[in-house]
Amino acid sequence: MAGLELLFTIVGLVAIAAYLYVLWRRHARFWKTIVLSLGFVIFQSSLWHVLFGEQFAAEQCTGVDPAAVFGFWHCSAWTYDFILDTYEITVSLSIAALAGLMFLYTPPKETVQFTMLCLLIVLSLLLLFLPYEAAKDYAMPYNVISALLSLTIVVDELYDHFSAKVAYDPIGDERLESV
Repeated sequence: MAGLELLFTIVGLVAIAAYLYVLWRRHARFWKTIVLSLGFVIFQSSLWHVLFGEQFAAEQCTGVDPAAVFGFWHCSAWTYDFILDTYEITVSLSIAALAGLMFLYTPPKETVQFTMLCLLIVLSLLLLFLPYEAAKDYAMPYNVISALLSLTIVVDELYDHFSAKVAYDPIGDERLESV
């Protein structure tokens, strides 16, 4: 791992720990905190791909029809790189799955977050279904848009946290509930 990648990883771990702490302070529920933190994980993943890139499954074998959907499938080698380090498989399915999990705690009344999650799923699944020649041109704009969409989710969650009004007992200054 290169120095810049290691630095990004360390900063990312510190940032996700801080975000988990903020979410825990707001929700005080373990699984809700973990699931809602996935928005930040998607942001970090997208930012990683903007900075360091990712492989395409179609580049790992020869004889791929670049204009065919799933053109890489017939010559795929079921290796670590193919399954866990490609745009077509890893990025598209993992981002769709992470965003889908977030629907557990993101109801439609959370309009901004709900809309961003829907867009993330649709845009990530395009990586799987686009032919290689189109996916190659689509990957970098997708990474940037995905980073912005997931950052919007994180910022909206932080805004909700820091703008929450608290009702106090007028007599004893005890905290009653968040409004």
